[in-house]
Amino acid sequence: MRLSKMHILWQNFLTKMGYTRPHGMVTCLIEMVFSMRQSSSIFIILFFMSGCLAKRPIAYVTPEKSLILGKKALDYTNNFRQRQGLPPVAWHYALTAAAQAHSAAMARHDVPFGHDGSKQRIASLPLRAYRSSENVYMTNAQGNTAKDAVDGWIASPGHHANLIGDYNHCGVGVCQNSDGYWYYTQIFTRF
Repeated sequence: MRLSKMHILWQNFLTKMGYTRPHGMVTCLIEMVFSMRQSSSIFIILFFMSGCLAKRPIAYVTPEKSLILGKKALDYTNNFRQRQGLPPVAWHYALTAAAQAHSAAMARHDVPFGHDGSKQRIASLPLRAYRSSENVYMTNAQGNTAKDAVDGWIASPGHHANLIGDYNHCGVGVCQNSDGYWYYTQIFTRF
């Protein structure tokens, strides 16, 4: 079936608004409206949209705020490493970009909360990492979420081991979704 330009624009709009996976009845309704090409029928779609479409959260945080929170988390990480007698890890933008992409994907519920795809994230980096690890954190708390994330990692044996590992670079990606949850991804590597 060939889609009309209006149909494609409408689908793009729904995707940008965070609506995904419309139920069969709504899909049929959309197909019917666009096949009839009646602009007044758009109100029928809008009427059904609120209750008949599965809505995923929209990921949002300004790049500036993500960078500020990520660097705060790095500062807390390096303060912890210093107390352990370890050298600091340096901020790395490619790691941060990979971490940011994962945080945004978790915030949108495109991937489950966790480490799914971590090996692929590391493999896609422009430099070869000799070793790497990843920490993730999720909270709906307000306040100093960067400190909360690092404190949570310190209290968790596996994440604690990552914090004190033999790494020299780190990137942190931060995203908040429309449900109010913050997602942090911290990637360590040794290049």
